[in-house]
Amino acid sequence: PLDTMRGCAISRTTPVAEATPPDPLAQEVAAAVEGLRRERGLSERAAAKLLRTSQTQLRRMEDPRYLPSLRSLARLAAAYGRTLHVEFRAPEARLP
Repeated sequence: PLDTMRGCAISRTTPVAEATPPDPLAQEVAAAVEGLRRERGLSERAAAKLLRTSQTQLRRMEDPRYLPSLRSLARLAAAYGRTLHVEFRAPEARLP
């Protein structure tokens, strides 16, 4: 099934296996999504209304067990007046 955000269909998030340790990428994405909402001072309910999606779908986007699609993240960013930027970085050098 699809949810809608700003009149556009968004795909469901992909669950990360629960038996595995937390995925650092999923944790970072979830924290960023929640951070945007909190920065605006919005409750989950108010944010879901702004995003034109369900509160359940918003909770999944803020849950590190799920990994939202890039399309969903771009729509979320637009709803908050932001743009999504993807960057590939060289790994940090580790000290011996």
